[in-house]
Amino acid sequence: MRLTTTIDPNHKYWDCQKPIGGGENCNTANDVNEKECRLCGYKIDGSMRIMAVDDNKKIIGELHSVDPQTGEMTWEYGDF
Repeated sequence: MRLTTTIDPNHKYWDCQKPIGGGENCNTANDVNEKECRLCGYKIDGSMRIMAVDDNKKIIGELHSVDPQTGEMTWEYGDF
């Protein structure tokens, strides 16, 4: 596993896992450059598990943390 603030070139999307009711999660794939879910409006703040996904919909990592002062995201890439 490796931690980095630089987005991996294979990282194309992040999967929103915000609970939306009825035991369901949003499960929307969002462009890696977007910081807000296009469906439910969740803004990445580090409070939820966010998966890093490649073009083939394979999980290649996850969000490790978000700096509360700067909003800078640290991603953890590796075998998932």
